[in-house]
Amino acid sequence: MRKLLLILVLIGILLVSGCVEQTNKLSSEKENKGVIKGEIQKDVQLSCPDSCDDEDRCTMDYCFEYTNFQCRHDDIIPCCGNNVCEEDIISCFDDCKDNGGDYNYISENNVVVIYNKKFSEEVAKDYLQDTLICIPYLKDKLKIDLPEPLKTRFMFILKLIDIEHPFSFATSTGITNLANMKSYENRLKKDDYFKEKIKEGVCLNLHEMTHVFVSMTPIPQWANEGLATYSELEFQENILEIECRERGWYGLDFYGEYKEHPYSNLSMPRKQYGEPGIHWYYTGYCFWGYIKEKYGEDTVIKIVQELKENENNYSADFFKDIVNKVLNEDITKITKERFGVPMKE
Repeated sequence: MRKLLLILVLIGILLVSGCVEQTNKLSSEKENKGVIKGEIQKDVQLSCPDSCDDEDRCTMDYCFEYTNFQCRHDDIIPCCGNNVCEEDIISCFDDCKDNGGDYNYISENNVVVIYNKKFSEEVAKDYLQDTLICIPYLKDKLKIDLPEPLKTRFMFILKLIDIEHPFSFATSTGITNLANMKSYENRLKKDDYFKEKIKEGVCLNLHEMTHVFVSMTPIPQWANEGLATYSELEFQENILEIECRERGWYGLDFYGEYKEHPYSNLSMPRKQYGEPGIHWYYTGYCFWGYIKEKYGEDTVIKIVQELKENENNYSADFFKDIVNKVLNEDITKITKERFGVPMKE
């Protein structure tokens, strides 16, 4: 009897142990399944969306592990386009046009002239009308259009600042004219002349306007200044004539004398070795003059059009990908000898 009870107790212990082991096994499997399932869910959560763009130009949109893979949209300050004037009318016309500070503006079509309040509105109107004349004039002459952004808005900025030598420069947004009081007063003395020419439909700012038309093309500076000078001397009647010869150019020089000057080395910056910058410009003009003389005026325009085809392609080589392509021959040997370009053949 005692043996039978002992046997029954042992059987009971074995059954209980088996159940506990089975229970632990099932629990372990459930935990493992839970971990696996949790890892899968975790992988899905720890990834950024394909795009965080909130279509707001005044926010910086980003996502990575430090944001817990959630999109962030941080304000960009200052930002032109948020309807808050944070800078000035020149930096952001749309936000600051009603709060111009030292500047006023006038506009017509796509042209906006922003001018210092010390300028008369009549002078600003002259620049506005001249720009409106020059745009279609150069479109016809160069057979290309303005860069896309300027079709919507062309900015002409008239600044009055303390500067010894006034100058103008062109960009892909328009033209900026930096004047001092003396140059402004001289401009006022020529007001009748400006108004007469505008009435005749003459483009008075051919040089800078040409820069604007090719401002987003891969044109080197020397060719850019040469083309702008070419526009000045070739596209309308001009009392100034520059004769391009084999060894140099002949004409009225910086010193007011008619004489021949050797060509500048265009691979070097202008005003090299103390020579007047205008002599460098005339050498650049003669590069285009050489193209016109040997290949015809239409070829000059074809090169300009090829530049336009390469707008924003700043890796394009001016000679290899533009000039020689249009001419269907390599002219770098002669341009190197005459004008010092390209720097490397």
